[in-house]
Amino acid sequence: MARSTMKCQARCFAMKYFFLVVGQILASLCLLMCGSKEDASLNTAASPPALFINEIVADNETGIKDPDCGKFSDWFEIYNGGPVEVDMSGMYLTDDLEEPLKWQFPDGAAIAVGGFLLIWCDNPTFEDCPDLTVFHANFKLRKGGEVIALFDTDENGNREIDSIRFGRQERDRSWARKPDGSENWQKMSIPTPGKSNN
Repeated sequence: MARSTMKCQARCFAMKYFFLVVGQILASLCLLMCGSKEDASLNTAASPPALFINEIVADNETGIKDPDCGKFSDWFEIYNGGPVEVDMSGMYLTDDLEEPLKWQFPDGAAIAVGGFLLIWCDNPTFEDCPDLTVFHANFKLRKGGEVIALFDTDENGNREIDSIRFGRQERDRSWARKPDGSENWQKMSIPTPGKSNN
């Protein structure tokens, strides 16, 4: 019995040593290719999540109302086209690429597989909206056109996940990816907030 246990322990040690050596070899290769430990760590990090800015309404006059403030605020939608739920806590949104960390998602923000997340762009005040139950960015959208960008968390180096620069928008029309998450953008006469554009 003791001999069997010793053999098992020896095999486990050999396996651990094998994976340790392989890991060191891979790390060395990364250092050779990247030039520094910092670059290597960034290049070997997991790929950014498959999140897409999927639909935009920058001139909302008679469409859907913001449920917290009761106003026809502008909005946009993020779509999760990946195979797993994404925790968005600590990620950032901006409408100014020179200020990428403009608004940060709070703890607990998440988007399910194939799900859609709506963000209201109204920069609300406490007087207007004392009880916020959904996401409100601290910037508004320009109907004449601008940029929206999503950046990763501080821990992941604030890399850009997605961005879109859009032109002048029509009243109560959306600018949307169709199919969801694709590179094809088109105007939609009937916006689909929180739902598929397909």
